[in-house]
Amino acid sequence: MKLLVPSIVAIACLLLTACSSLTVPTPLGGAIDGPVAERFDGVWVTQDDPALDVLILRHTAADELRIVILEWDDDAKRFQPMQRDLLLGSADAGRLFVNIPFAQWDEETEEPTLDPRVGPFMPLLLDPPTDDAADRFVIYWPDFDAWAAAVDAGDLAGTVERSHDDVRKVDITADAESLAGFINGRAAEALFDMADGATAVRVADE
Repeated sequence: MKLLVPSIVAIACLLLTACSSLTVPTPLGGAIDGPVAERFDGVWVTQDDPALDVLILRHTAADELRIVILEWDDDAKRFQPMQRDLLLGSADAGRLFVNIPFAQWDEETEEPTLDPRVGPFMPLLLDPPTDDAADRFVIYWPDFDAWAAAVDAGDLAGTVERSHDDVRKVDITADAESLAGFINGRAAEALFDMADGATAVRVADE
């Protein structure tokens, strides 16, 4: 199979305020303990990011979420849906990693395939709903400079593409053990932009 790049670029540009990208070969995070994914079930709107209009989330497994993004189409004068299955992983400080899989092109069937457990992935960081704040969560984008610095320093195997001084693309190629050791050896907030999150608020349970 080969990567179907336009598919992930489309969802990345909806989820991120810029189209810089980060890919990792294996999902970030540890095993999910308890009914964490269930806390996301419902209809959400974002307060901080105009790129996101309406999110419909439903857990499909203890560590999987199905997301449908409803984006307003000015030409069609209606919301247009885009669906993707996401894989969750535990992070430090009660946070979660959410791993967005790339679509891949199956050359035998000539159809795109999506498997939430097959990489590579684009990772984001979440402050999930809690007992005290059950109807909100916050999405944090990767700190592309921090990931690029780790590659430049030899802490992670990978490649970095830059445009002038701006990091445009970071592809991590480290094996699963090396990547997990890197993640476990530092706070997640050091690798994500904690100053520029998007807050989602639940407006309906279904």
